[in-house]
Amino acid sequence: MENIALIAGLVALVYFMQIRPQQKTRKAHEDMLKGLIKGNHIIALGGLHGIVFSLTDDMVTIEIASGVYVQINRGCIDRVVGEDGEDANKNAEIEETQPEDEDTNTDRGGK
Repeated sequence: MENIALIAGLVALVYFMQIRPQQKTRKAHEDMLKGLIKGNHIIALGGLHGIVFSLTDDMVTIEIASGVYVQINRGCIDRVVGEDGEDANKNAEIEETQPEDEDTNTDRGGK
């Protein structure tokens, strides 16, 4: 009976540590692809930066330079970024995780 509980615990651990986060990431990427609109600045998986020019069900035409258009598969879009090329979501995450400035001069007493 102890072995069954151990195996069940390991399966639950693997699910919550690997499978569930991967499902959340995939769902967020699918939602981002569904929300694409003309004019979005994007980065494709190969690092190609461009502006969405037109959309179909499975293809996206992006403008990579003035008058230069490339068609890519919708699934090849890695992320939507701001006009400056920076991922707005990434910057927000970085700001949230940085601690407040703390006083580094601590009184240790005794000396």
